[in-house]
Amino acid sequence: MTHTFSKQMGIFALLCSVIYLMSPISTQAYFTTHQSAQKIGNSAILFTVDYVFGSGSYDMELPILTKQQTERESGYLSYQIYDDAEPEENDVVSGEATGLVLSNATISENTTYSIESGATKKMTLVVLFVPDSPIAGDKYTLQVEALPFLIGGTENKLNTPELRPYTTNLISW
Repeated sequence: MTHTFSKQMGIFALLCSVIYLMSPISTQAYFTTHQSAQKIGNSAILFTVDYVFGSGSYDMELPILTKQQTERESGYLSYQIYDDAEPEENDVVSGEATGLVLSNATISENTTYSIESGATKKMTLVVLFVPDSPIAGDKYTLQVEALPFLIGGTENKLNTPELRPYTTNLISW
């Protein structure tokens, strides 16, 4: 019985080693943790997207400033407001939006958030949106379109599949 137990433990240890060696070892963290859309009275919607960034090996810089646009612009987090859960260009909603990224990360001289290597920081995109001529039943969602960042001084970005979770729920007017 001891021989069987030893053999099973050896197989278990071997399996654990294989799983460990096959697991990706990430030195970067970037993921969204929460998204929300809240109607404020009869005139506005408050969108929020929480996300975490950090690197085990490099200093990072992320934008504080935002723009409502679908194009990527260095130094800005870009977002767009859509009227559909599967947004396309023709689903863009007109209105006035003001956004900012909030965090307890250090603000650098470049007007970006600075994250030291080995640390992670939570960021929150906050956007106040006032739609033009809303009608009862209209639906709205916010999608982050571009999230550029510097890692070790080199500009990077999340690709489209990585940005899909950075979308709020649909909210009805």
